[in-house]
Amino acid sequence: MHYLKYIWLCLVFVTTIVSAQEVNYIDNPDKVYNLQDFEFYVDSTYQLSIDEIENANFTRKTKENRSEIFNTYNTWIKVDMNVDLDKMHELVFLMDQANMDTIDFYQRNADGSWRVINYGNDYPFNHRKYKVNHFVFDIDVSKEQTVFYVRLRNKVQTTYNIIVGEHNAVMQYETTAIVIFAVLIGVIFAMVGYNLFLYVSLRETMYLIYVILSFLTGILQMVLYGVSYQYLWPENIFFQNIGSELLTAVATMGGLIFMNAFLKTAEHAPRLNIVSKIFLVIYSVLVVLVWFDVTIVNALLLAFQPIIALFILSVAIVVMMSGYKPAKYYLLAWSTFLLGILVFVMAEVGVIERNNITTLTITFGAGLEVVLLSFALANRINILKSEQEEAVSLSLRLEKEKATLIFEQNIILEKKVNARTKELNETNKVLEEKNHEVEKAYSELKNTQSQLVNAEKMSSLGQLTAGIAHEINNPINFVSSNVGPLKRDVEDIVSVFEATEKLAKESMSPEMYQEIIDLKEEIEYDYVKEEINHLLHGMKDGANRTVEIIKGLKLFSRVDEDDLKMVNLEDGIKSTLVLLNSNIKHHLKVKTNFSNIPNVECYGGKMNQVFMNILNNAIQAIKSDEKTLEGEIVISTSHDEGHVYISIADNGPGMTEEVQNKLFEPFFTTKPVGEGTGLGLSIVYKIVEKINGKIDVKSEIDEGTEFIITLPITNTTKPLSDD
Repeated sequence: MHYLKYIWLCLVFVTTIVSAQEVNYIDNPDKVYNLQDFEFYVDSTYQLSIDEIENANFTRKTKENRSEIFNTYNTWIKVDMNVDLDKMHELVFLMDQANMDTIDFYQRNADGSWRVINYGNDYPFNHRKYKVNHFVFDIDVSKEQTVFYVRLRNKVQTTYNIIVGEHNAVMQYETTAIVIFAVLIGVIFAMVGYNLFLYVSLRETMYLIYVILSFLTGILQMVLYGVSYQYLWPENIFFQNIGSELLTAVATMGGLIFMNAFLKTAEHAPRLNIVSKIFLVIYSVLVVLVWFDVTIVNALLLAFQPIIALFILSVAIVVMMSGYKPAKYYLLAWSTFLLGILVFVMAEVGVIERNNITTLTITFGAGLEVVLLSFALANRINILKSEQEEAVSLSLRLEKEKATLIFEQNIILEKKVNARTKELNETNKVLEEKNHEVEKAYSELKNTQSQLVNAEKMSSLGQLTAGIAHEINNPINFVSSNVGPLKRDVEDIVSVFEATEKLAKESMSPEMYQEIIDLKEEIEYDYVKEEINHLLHGMKDGANRTVEIIKGLKLFSRVDEDDLKMVNLEDGIKSTLVLLNSNIKHHLKVKTNFSNIPNVECYGGKMNQVFMNILNNAIQAIKSDEKTLEGEIVISTSHDEGHVYISIADNGPGMTEEVQNKLFEPFFTTKPVGEGTGLGLSIVYKIVEKINGKIDVKSEIDEGTEFIITLPITNTTKPLSDD
């Protein structure tokens, strides 16, 4: 945002070059004069010749009759100047307005005849002597008292400034203005290209609407500033005459369509959505009408544009008040653009003075608006991430409630079985054999329940983690891949400014150039450049860290694999630690002593669950022990010719021998009701046993606990699904 602030300051600086001169005395070849002291005459007949006009009763321009000059369509201007002939030699006159149907310049020659030059948009662009976007005429300065006349004809009302000065000074003034305009328009089209790339990558319709709107906005600015006639259609007189009105109407329609789509007005402000559609119909009619009568369309646009500006602003406020968070970013972005439109329209209708600020305000507002709207679109990624996190939280909460319900149902079932067993034992000892069968069935039922719970939990967790990894992967890839292009774009903009500064240093006076240096120091230009680099570096580091988390999620999500495969268990441990990072980093230290063990034939996803359960128990045990000042978990691996060994040791409170004996029994837990199902280590034991491995526990009170897993490198066991 700092570079936009700097562009604005440069714009203000340029406007100070031209100051209003109440006395038309031209004596400084290094200065351009914005003449305010001139006379005008309104020709309502459209028929008067230059000879008749020379004898007409001209009226001196004042603040009170200013609107009369600009709001009429056939006006003669008389400029009477005193020129210092010793200093001024190649004097030129510049009409600071790019859109004028005809502008005729008259000055008497030494022999009494009239020198006449005809310019305007009714003539091809190449008809002009000076190939610039504004109208420039040579002035004969053979006499100190220099008088010339200008006739202005236009189908629509417009405003203008009269700029006079030495040829080089005026051309420098024009070049400086067009360079600033080029920087502003470059920002707009840079954002068009950037967001077009995002649309191609994401296929999000919102980005396509934004790209079309921003492109139309950029072309409209080129039309308003006269650049389009110079470079896009220099021979198309008709389109140049209707271009500003046509593109204003089309761009406004694009703005309304983008507003409805981005703010979801049909959902958050249905009545205002209907009003916006009415405006779309009105502007559609204007788009058709402009091809037949541009004057009427211009008048209607001048009336409607302030209304549209206030309407869009009101819609953004209403939607924001309804609680839709992206509306505040939209409000910020469009407020800048609408403010530029408002200032521009006020200058065009003569409410305020027309100068370089009002001429370029709409372009600056448009550039700032497209940048802020791009940030607003990027904010949609954060909203999507928030929604995904809420979905994950809901899923985990439902999973916990489900586990609690199963635990309570098992308690009721166990009580009923015990009661029935006691009744059978007291009634008839002959039924001991049947009682034994019941106990056996009950044991099998518990094992089956354990396996069913495990299978369902693993399937849900696998789908959940895989879904999260997939959904986050797309947006983070686009963020990661766009940091580099964004950095290059910023560097390009900085290079444009520095090239402009270099040009200014070569062409401006030392006093004027010092003002630029002072502005750089005031906004801390070097610090801003360094800060941008730090921000981009931070964005890249954050994206890389997120990619590592996604990689861990993808590795961990293999919980539904039921086929034996050769698996790198050390990678599985690493992915599990990534998922547990938020629980680990604030409570304890984890040390890994890996020995590059060979791949093991096993169920990769199931072994990830083994590591998850054991590490979770270790973390919870350390957190619950008030005596442990600094928690620590040590994970070690080793192997021999036929087996691998994995040790997970912690310095928690340890376990009694009684607890160790029941540790792998289903539904045995030392946690309070609702915080554990007692199935975690039972599941661990079954998984390790199924692949012909074993798990040993070493623990002492206040000394910590160590789990040692022994697995064969190759396996011949049947798949888990056979159970």
